[in-house]
Amino acid sequence: MVAEALLRSGQLGARVIMAGRREARPAPGVVGRLYYVNDPGTECLCRDTGREWEHVRIAWTMVSGRPESLPAAPHTHTDYAALLHTHAPPDPVLLPHNHDALYALLAHGHANYAEVHGHPYAPTVHVHDYAATVHGHEYAALVHTHAYAAEGHVHPGYAAAVHGHNDYAIAGHAHVGYVAITDMRLSDARTPTAHAHPQDDVTGLSTALSGKADASHTHPSSSGLSGSRVVLTADVTNNNAVANTMQDVLGLSFPVVANTRTWFRFLIPYTAAAITTGSRWSINGPAVSFLAYRSEYGLTTTSRTANDGLAAYNLPALSNASSPATAGNLAEIEGIIVASASGTVVARFASEVASSAIVAKAGAYVEYGSLA
Repeated sequence: MVAEALLRSGQLGARVIMAGRREARPAPGVVGRLYYVNDPGTECLCRDTGREWEHVRIAWTMVSGRPESLPAAPHTHTDYAALLHTHAPPDPVLLPHNHDALYALLAHGHANYAEVHGHPYAPTVHVHDYAATVHGHEYAALVHTHAYAAEGHVHPGYAAAVHGHNDYAIAGHAHVGYVAITDMRLSDARTPTAHAHPQDDVTGLSTALSGKADASHTHPSSSGLSGSRVVLTADVTNNNAVANTMQDVLGLSFPVVANTRTWFRFLIPYTAAAITTGSRWSINGPAVSFLAYRSEYGLTTTSRTANDGLAAYNLPALSNASSPATAGNLAEIEGIIVASASGTVVARFASEVASSAIVAKAGAYVEYGSLA
């Protein structure tokens, strides 16, 4: 019947039909060539398009001796428990096929649920992957579980019998004091609402704090005066391409208040690229009504460069000619300042040789305090 339909449709042309197993088909490349796959259960006719083998499809109305319905009506499917039904042409369903979610599995039933769902079938043991799709249930089948919902949840309008909740009350019930296992509060840490605890609520805290000093306390500086200290936390390098160019020691500074007399002392360890590379060390800051300071740093292992009587920023004007060593050198700057405007005083330094590094090392510090 299939060959006859093909001949009458003109699809065969003058091509010879070959036949055999699917894997025995020759490679595509001859347009219009036909091949009948006779593998049991997957028989089909294929046409060579020149690039691939494609299935030849035939209009149902062209098949001679066709039945009026497929299969003869009425019928059932042995793998499904459905009402007797037919497949009316011209829209047959090609075998093998199934009815997906439209039909339940063969061996099934709803024990004690015939009246609830209006089933026309007797109860039989079964399972449903998608009960809602098949039966129009708003809730799952008898055998199921519930994660506890947030406190006070209900199932409006449905009693336990409908749901199969053997351990739960009817509509309007609540589980007081329970939190759902999916509640984000159980797994998602969050910042607590601002609150405070009395010191005595923390065991041993009062005793532990009794021997501590207040946060506002100070320590005597190395000069014997009470003040504050700032420590340099990272190396600062000056290897400027122009010799004797001053640069801030970033991170090594202190604040001053207008018209307040302040003492200060910098102690700065430094390295030099070579002992033939000298340096100079000074300060910079806001406008002043009074400034008196001195600086001192190494020249050789037995001599130092000392600058006294300094009353302006960025002095001395020139670097010395060498460093005592490539490492282990120290620079000191100390004095008294009265700023006419509030601001920041910062240590500064320069290299005597262009592109030859002088490095202010982490751990340098400045101590300062008010003399008012």
